[in-house]
Amino acid sequence: EAVIVQTDNIVIRGMDRNTVILDGEHAEGNENGIIVFSDGVAVENLTVRNYTGNGLFWTGDYGRDIIVDGYRASYVTAHNIGVYGMYAFNAVNGQIDNAYASGSDDSSYYIGQCDPCNALLYKVVGVNSQLGYSGTNSTGTVIANSEFYDNMIGVVPNSQDGEELAPNAGTTIIGNYIHNNNNTEVPSRNTGFQTGLGSGVVLAGVTNNIVERNLIVDNDRAGVIIVDWIDAIFGNGSGRDWLAADNIIRDNV
Repeated sequence: EAVIVQTDNIVIRGMDRNTVILDGEHAEGNENGIIVFSDGVAVENLTVRNYTGNGLFWTGDYGRDIIVDGYRASYVTAHNIGVYGMYAFNAVNGQIDNAYASGSDDSSYYIGQCDPCNALLYKVVGVNSQLGYSGTNSTGTVIANSEFYDNMIGVVPNSQDGEELAPNAGTTIIGNYIHNNNNTEVPSRNTGFQTGLGSGVVLAGVTNNIVERNLIVDNDRAGVIIVDWIDAIFGNGSGRDWLAADNIIRDNV
């Protein structure tokens, strides 16, 4: 129950989101539910669960200058995943919509190492994970009309040296419902992020990010935090620090 895609421009579509289920059973060798190395691949209308790594994973190869161009996940559920529920890395021109992801010990959704990413998360739900959304060095990502709740932290764009293309110089978080991110019982692998427990949005070492027209309530620590990325605290101490600057917070409740 592990799928590898190396063919461009195909759609993997389940007949029923709730009964077409890829189940990794947390077994050795079942790291990813579906891993995609090709352009223009969409996954629709199914569930992935119980993988040790990632539920859905689109990935290029920065070292070989390979960037996945075009990806989409629609009406997909991912839960009880070891690292990321839905993950796009070194991939551009993508969309995740009408998705539900929960129970990841890093984040429900992750966009990383792309500039410009031209990525859209729309009508997604991220719940019961360390982070509802994480975006490292993911310039050009929009998160809209989505809900993030019962995580350790809701939404965390960030810059760090663990990936190429730092800093994150443009994420737009608009029209979302971000609430009750105070959950100490979620799986968690990064002790640095645990310092942000109870936060709705954390902008960590990013520039030109926009947080606009969101409803951000009942997060015990803070609604929105803007902080420099200090690698000795948040990372592994071997990278550089990144300043937070020129970010815009407006018209939120």
